[in-house]
Amino acid sequence: FRTTPEQNARFNAFFEEAQYRYATQYSEDLVPSIRRMGLATYRIAMVFTSLRIMEDGAFGSDLECLDGDFDNALIIAQTLMEHMLYVYFTLLKPVVPNGPYKGGGTQNKQDFWNALPDDFDTKSFVRLAESFGINQKSAERYIKSWCDAGTLIHASHGHYSKSNRTITKKENQ
Repeated sequence: FRTTPEQNARFNAFFEEAQYRYATQYSEDLVPSIRRMGLATYRIAMVFTSLRIMEDGAFGSDLECLDGDFDNALIIAQTLMEHMLYVYFTLLKPVVPNGPYKGGGTQNKQDFWNALPDDFDTKSFVRLAESFGINQKSAERYIKSWCDAGTLIHASHGHYSKSNRTITKKENQ
């Protein structure tokens, strides 16, 4: 079984961006799951290619992955990553049970992100953070990390917007 050079490049870009985005927006704890998802995606593409070849009857020594099979494997991977994120936050135990966060570290950060409007200013995000029991310095650190990751845009002094576009690590540097 082999993939084309273009498929290899797309595969690497897809999982590099996913790993970077999930680690910066949610948690570093998700990186191993993203890497396992990469292996599963490759295997899914292999199964699709094998099934298609069995259907066509074109058996040979080399099995080349078709673009359609590869695209479908990536679509399945994207859906599975969304489910993985849901399961992660459903099963998540508080990171620091008696720490500065009312609901525990990572889940509280995610709840804070979800509660942020599409456009907001410093005053409103500080007020919102306080309602989650997050101190101002931590909230500022979160905002900075999300800006660095490209999930937030620092529109102007004290004004932010959630990004509608996902960026790669290379574009963010």
